[in-house]
Amino acid sequence: MRSRLSGAREHPGAADRGCQPAHVGRGRDRSGGGVNTEPGGVGDGEPIGPAPGSESVLDDTAQIEAIDRSGVLRAMAGSAASMRVAARVAREAELGTLAADGRPGAMVIAGRGAVAHAADAVAAIAGTGSPVQVVAERGRSLPGWVGATDFVVVCGGDRGATTLAAASAARGARLACLTPVGASEAADPLDPALFDAVHRARGVLLPVIGAGPDSTTFWSVLTALTALAAAAGVLDVDDDAIEQVASRLEADAVSFGPTSESFVSPAKGLALELAGTLPVVWATSRLAAVAAARFASELASFAGVPAQHGLLDDVTGDQLRLLGGPFAAAAAPDDLFRDRVEDAPAARIRIVLLRDADEPASDLAPPAQHHRSSAAVSRLLAERSTPVSELAAVPGPPLSRLAALLGVLDGAAAYVGVLAGVDPGGPPPMLALSARP
Repeated sequence: MRSRLSGAREHPGAADRGCQPAHVGRGRDRSGGGVNTEPGGVGDGEPIGPAPGSESVLDDTAQIEAIDRSGVLRAMAGSAASMRVAARVAREAELGTLAADGRPGAMVIAGRGAVAHAADAVAAIAGTGSPVQVVAERGRSLPGWVGATDFVVVCGGDRGATTLAAASAARGARLACLTPVGASEAADPLDPALFDAVHRARGVLLPVIGAGPDSTTFWSVLTALTALAAAAGVLDVDDDAIEQVASRLEADAVSFGPTSESFVSPAKGLALELAGTLPVVWATSRLAAVAAARFASELASFAGVPAQHGLLDDVTGDQLRLLGGPFAAAAAPDDLFRDRVEDAPAARIRIVLLRDADEPASDLAPPAQHHRSSAAVSRLLAERSTPVSELAAVPGPPLSRLAALLGVLDGAAAYVGVLAGVDPGGPPPMLALSARP
């Protein structure tokens, strides 16, 4: 059930790109100021154009490039190419040894950033009905139950990779290591102790472009992980499925890129809706929940915007209270006497609802119960006058459905940063603080 809001607009051709956005409206035009171009945030640089939040910023390619100095949007445009490279490298690697002892009892993927998000995606694609449990491990120690029948994947760009690999080898587990190529990581990916552990475990080394915390390397990392999972008998994902996703991302790079018009780009339209709000991202399936978690992480990383996220059936308790809290749309009417130039309106929550095209009963709840829950939430949002942005993936394989959602969300997160005058790939404040004398 979709509740249409006043002022909503549709995006022509969005359905053909595999994701159907709804309620994507124009952002507020806060003209009269300037966009900061200096590192460290908004307010310290020379004005170079419209004020943060102005829709005209997203319709000016030069403005976008001036703000996105780190080239995050350019890196996103190369996702399809990086997937194809990762797939080719995986085909050329000797992955057959991973299936020598049959299907593993569990697959543990250890890492941070892009590796952690990709691990969550592999777990969601495998599903709760898979005979092989897929676990994303973000710490620096293996779960106590990991043993000789299990399969462990570590990332050479992670500080804890050597310790994890050594522990895996000691327990006799199958082992694979993603070795970063062309990435600058804190840990040395050529650590002899790491390679020794992989050698002792008769493991596999799989080069991946930029495997590490950098979120723009997500698709190359996910391609490598799906190749490892397929070789071990955990997933059934072939080269055709990878190429299908790469082709979709390639088309999205044109449709949602900096040169696209904000009126027809779902990514830019969603960014305009989220400008100046507190996003709350809800998902209708475990696969969509992966996209929700990644989107919330990117909003923080690219734009410095805090966002809540959760699975729709799980948010009916705590997060629903947000609709009656101080940041709810109906909490307080806008002050008629507020200075529209000097005083910005108070930030209010906005729901981003991610609908998966395939929501099996075993994934959430019995279909009738899940439908009632979803419909009840939609009615409540309408009753509370809570603004909603909705994205729906079209039917297809899990990997394609995930790409349909993330194709919009990845770009939207970067554009939210651009609207605020923030370089999406700029250094976080902690790094800037540590660099001071």
